[in-house]
Amino acid sequence: MKRLILILAFFALVGCGGGDSSGSSDTNSSIDNNTTPSTKALKVGVDREACKNITILPNAIYVAPNGSNSSGNGTKANPYKTIFYAISKAQSGDMIVLRGGTYKELQELRIRVSNITITSYPGEWAIIDRTNSGSANDWDSGIYLDVDSDGSTIECLEVKGGFYALSTETKWDWSEADKMGATNITVKNVKLHESYADVVKIKPNCDDFNISYSEIYNSGIGQDPNDCNAEGVDNVNADRTMASHLYIHDTCSNAIYFKGGSIGSVVEYSVIENTGEGGILLGFDTSPDFFDKTVNPNMYEAIDCTAKHNLIKNTNFEGIGFYASKDCKAINNTVVDSAKKEHTPIYFGLSYQDWEADAKRPPNINPTVQKNIIYQQSNLSNILYIRHSDDLGGLDALSGTLNIDYNCYFNKNATITFEDAINNWQGNFNSWKAHIQNDYNSLEVNAALDKDFLPTANECKDKGF
Repeated sequence: MKRLILILAFFALVGCGGGDSSGSSDTNSSIDNNTTPSTKALKVGVDREACKNITILPNAIYVAPNGSNSSGNGTKANPYKTIFYAISKAQSGDMIVLRGGTYKELQELRIRVSNITITSYPGEWAIIDRTNSGSANDWDSGIYLDVDSDGSTIECLEVKGGFYALSTETKWDWSEADKMGATNITVKNVKLHESYADVVKIKPNCDDFNISYSEIYNSGIGQDPNDCNAEGVDNVNADRTMASHLYIHDTCSNAIYFKGGSIGSVVEYSVIENTGEGGILLGFDTSPDFFDKTVNPNMYEAIDCTAKHNLIKNTNFEGIGFYASKDCKAINNTVVDSAKKEHTPIYFGLSYQDWEADAKRPPNINPTVQKNIIYQQSNLSNILYIRHSDDLGGLDALSGTLNIDYNCYFNKNATITFEDAINNWQGNFNSWKAHIQNDYNSLEVNAALDKDFLPTANECKDKGF
């Protein structure tokens, strides 16, 4: 599975969906028309062809496995041997070009200046091997983007190992007025894997992080698989992360989440499978110390974040989860065989925010769930769950309207049900519509997914990814 996935699929334009068998119409929900998927064939994961066309700067610094740090000068004819040494010589705006091969880097590759690019030579492939690091007692990353690395780019290479395979740094807890982190970082056409903790760690105020066309897998190496905390992509209070065309798989916990007050982050056109816990989480659970209480006094975990046009399959927990979110959306996703151990394909959960005394623990507010396909082949009947707990005087996972409609639901082996624990209610699809006073244009129908997980049922052809 560790290869580029090429999805040769044409996507229908976003339409209005069908009506339910009762003839009811929904006057409460409006469909989001700003999520029309591309009609081009889409690549997900590393695009090696694109890596052949990188423009190399004339004054680039070269590194090669057969180079030398003592006699080399960093030219193409006389390269350095280690990436660590090349980074120590780099100045703002420099490009570091890696010739093909494996680099057993013994030290964390920390970028301390802005606008640095690290890339493989066109047509070649460099592997940064940091498997000698990364454990409960060793926090060294594979590549570490320090607070002054704004505008840097990592592309067309592979990083394996490290506590995090790739991490950004922040001044959030430096006791300084300036709390910014590394911003405007670009990561594209990379393989990142075999980390002890999260494969990609995006820390507070590391805003405008863009990761695309990349494969992220095998998190939690060295942890107990039965008690593991290692996401594929972990964003804590970083705004406007754009995650697109990713292949995230075989993570020991969740594939990707935006939490801690992340604003305006998006995951789109990605394939997620084989997760130890959830797929895509819009919000989760964060200590109050990491929230910006000036812009987010209610401590929403995710604000105006979106999951759209993703294929999510074979997850142990929810396919898509909402936790203490505000104005977040899940649109045109296909969720297949999720929640195999816990939760439901679509799940509204609670955020305890580490049980801290100053936590707000808000419910989800104004979530949107539209034009998704939920396809199950298990005995789990529940499609959607809204949680309630009596803890801390009572906590609800939803307040106000759930903007849900135009979805296709199906379970091959069970009659689908929905559950609202806030009101101690559970029922079938028809009674769910009456209970939630919405979802009227959704259908309980077999989307008849083909081998590429595209719906062949006419009623669902404008749904999912």
